[in-house]
Amino acid sequence: MATKKHSLALRKKPFLCIDSRWLAKNKWLWDTHAGPNETYSGYIDYWDEVPWQEVPFDDGKTRDYNYAAPAQYIPTYAGDILGTVGDLLALLEHDHIDTRIIPAQYAHGESVRDMQLRDLLFRNYDPSCYRCPIVYSRPVTYHFGGTGHIGDNARQAFFIHESESCDGTEGMREILGVNYHREFFADAVHYFRTIRAEDIVGAVRETPLHSNLVLYIIGAGSVPRVSINGVWKVVSPGVFPGYGNPYNFVYNAYRISIPDHGLRFGAGELNEIIVEHIAPRPIDLGAQVIFSLKWRGSPMPEPIK
Repeated sequence: MATKKHSLALRKKPFLCIDSRWLAKNKWLWDTHAGPNETYSGYIDYWDEVPWQEVPFDDGKTRDYNYAAPAQYIPTYAGDILGTVGDLLALLEHDHIDTRIIPAQYAHGESVRDMQLRDLLFRNYDPSCYRCPIVYSRPVTYHFGGTGHIGDNARQAFFIHESESCDGTEGMREILGVNYHREFFADAVHYFRTIRAEDIVGAVRETPLHSNLVLYIIGAGSVPRVSINGVWKVVSPGVFPGYGNPYNFVYNAYRISIPDHGLRFGAGELNEIIVEHIAPRPIDLGAQVIFSLKWRGSPMPEPIK
């Protein structure tokens, strides 16, 4: 009987988070679509019509994508702080997975590190930087150099001053020195990532056939949908419709369970994932989504070293 209870124990396996390995594309919906109507209502329909932003890179080429960038997350309105990554940490602690290890890359060009989930939420994944909570934002488009970082990161006009940053270091506004670069305007982002089945289930000796996908989400604005292998899942809580309403400001963290997630666990299979994020208050743009499997059964095998 003891063996049977053990085999049906609740298992949890965090396996993915937004980090600098995700490709990011951003759009500016307001000027040509939402603005003329003075509303973002129905913005999902705008996605196909609005082109991805194109920006010049250091190599002189112009692209509509780059890697997601770490960004300071202290959204405020009228001087009040609206949300904090501490809300997300509290959810991870409640579900007893905050100390689980997950591979993550802080900034493009750095090495992938094995980090505790709780450490992902602070500058350079350093828990001593508790005053510097981070999410990931629109793509890095220039090499800024120095100690600059994205602040509230929607467009260059709102990039952070040294006096506004959580650690007193200069931000992109200080480095660029010029406001209103049009290519920085953004109120919507798609994050793209392809992950191997082996990176989810390890050695693929056993897979959770009846698992739920649990998403831990925080975003300055909303994270309306997530696409898994071409199928969109509505993940924005407490609003009808569950997507298409970017004014659903969900600054505090939440979790959502997806039973019919569509992840592929077979050897050699790939999983294509897109996270959609929108913030119609363009001074706030950035999100974190942590992916975790939950199932009842035997432990999932660890990767073969």
